[in-house]
Amino acid sequence: MDAAASLLPRRDDDVTGSPATARTGRLLWSRERDHDMPFRVAVPLAAGVALTQVLDAMSTLVGLSAGASELNPIMDGLISSYGPATFVAVKAAAGVVLAGWMWRRAVWSAGLTAFMSAVVVWNLSATLVLL
Repeated sequence: MDAAASLLPRRDDDVTGSPATARTGRLLWSRERDHDMPFRVAVPLAAGVALTQVLDAMSTLVGLSAGASELNPIMDGLISSYGPATFVAVKAAAGVVLAGWMWRRAVWSAGLTAFMSAVVVWNLSATLVLL
C-alpha cells in the first residue's frame, strides 16, 4: 500500500479520533452524514428547490411575454420548437427530480435554491426593464 492510500480511512477503520471526526464520529465527506438530517430540515430544503423551479418558469414566461429572450440555449430551443407548455412541463419535471435527488442533501439544496433565486431575480429585473 502506498503512502497516500494509507492516509485514507477504510470503512472498517475506527476514525473517531481524527480531527475531521472529532464532533460527529463520522468522516466529513461521508455519504451517511446528510441522511441523518432531521425531516423538519429536509422538507423545507426540498420544497425550496421545487419552488424556485416554479418561480423560474413563471418569471421566464412573464419575461418572454414582455419581449425578453431566454438566455439558456437549450430552453430557448425548447420554447421556440415546442411552445411554453412543454417548457413548463420540463421545468416541473426538473423541479420534482431535483427535489427528490436533493432530498436530505443540505449543502446542495441550499446552493441550488440560492442560485435559482438569483436566476428569478435576474428574470424579474429584465422584465421590469422591458415594461
